Amino acid sequence: MQKPARKIKHPRILAGSITAISVIFLAVAVLLTINNGVLATMAAFISGNSDVISEPSSDTESQPSDLPDESSIPGDEDPIDNEDPIDQDILFARPDMMKGVWLKAGTDYYISKTESGETVEAQIDEAFAKIAQWGFNTVIVPVSLDGRPLYISKGDGNSISIKNEDGTDLDPPAYILECAKERGIYTYGVIDFRVNAKDGFDPSTKEGAAAIHKMTAEAAARYSFDGWMLDNTGYAAGGGGSYASYMSVMPGGGFERFQRESITAAVIDAVKAIKDINVNLYVGLLADGVWAHSASDERGSKTNGVYESLTDGFADTRAWVENGLFDFVMVKNHYSTLDASAPFGKVLEWWAALCKETDIPLYMSHDSEKACSTQPGWKSPDQLTQQVLACKNTDEWKGSSFTSFAALNKNALGSTTALLKA
Repeated sequence: MQKPARKIKHPRILAGSITAISVIFLAVAVLLTINNGVLATMAAFISGNSDVISEPSSDTESQPSDLPDESSIPGDEDPIDNEDPIDQDILFARPDMMKGVWLKAGTDYYISKTESGETVEAQIDEAFAKIAQWGFNTVIVPVSLDGRPLYISKGDGNSISIKNEDGTDLDPPAYILECAKERGIYTYGVIDFRVNAKDGFDPSTKEGAAAIHKMTAEAAARYSFDGWMLDNTGYAAGGGGSYASYMSVMPGGGFERFQRESITAAVIDAVKAIKDINVNLYVGLLADGVWAHSASDERGSKTNGVYESLTDGFADTRAWVENGLFDFVMVKNHYSTLDASAPFGKVLEWWAALCKETDIPLYMSHDSEKACSTQPGWKSPDQLTQQVLACKNTDEWKGSSFTSFAALNKNALGSTTALLKA
């Protein structure tokens, strides 16, 4: 059953901030080619411009992938009053309660690199038949596999080519989108920054920042998903950031500050690139479970011993949410309810408090691939069920997604059956 999307009468970007935002994004384009000041300006924007986001209001119905055309959005030629909000409708296509599952290349389809386009299409068809049977209303779609685009990217020889029998290339995300539209299912694409990967993009370099922008703009223009999520925005623990770029851009300003501001600049630029395609796109942060432990920062969660976005990855996800950069948050809460370091409930509690404070929807991503595994806390077939029941006690929670269709389809020890009943 379709759920109505929320309607925002006044846009999330206030008119008085438009000029400032435009200047900042121009600065992002030359972020790593000029000397001191730009990164500091970007940080000031994130930490101080808290009026960029306004509050959502009444609801209205909107079908998946049925967003208003940008021609109805005021253009540059329209007069802008720098004091008053622009009176326009922004419609996000989203379910009131998300019941979602990921469809990932290499895990849920395209299992072998030798598979033909026809085989991959059959795998996707089978997945959608089961998704419909389960009553799920949302599909999460990564558009790359190990950093390689699942479509033929312009000027990118790293693209994955899945050949049909007639020699043409299959575009799996496009086929998933087609299947979803036929069934009235919401779709959200995932853009993987891969900042945490050894061969990933480094936003502290001019080349890395440019690659992230190209990837984001190209994908958002190619697929008419209902929205997008940005993933893996932080460095791996113990590494990341170009010291040479730091010495070129802001020597003496502090290397850790440079790392944080480089990542923030790339994230802001990516959000703008998506919104430039269509302001109605629902853009979210796919956040790591822990921003910071309370031992690292008193504002952090009651957790310990696991990766921290802020101190390990230099990704200040809390500030991004507090300052209204994203329309929603989906948290990769891939810990069990019995986890000794980061219990599922503690992670949920911390993010729920933040989303309540900022008044944006909170979604959970559950690691269905761990269900009934030998990992501590995951042996019981009701672990995913316990997680969902914990979410149901949280007002800010607006639904969940599960990391693998294939894992749910296995229904190990009846775990999926129990989950569906919950």
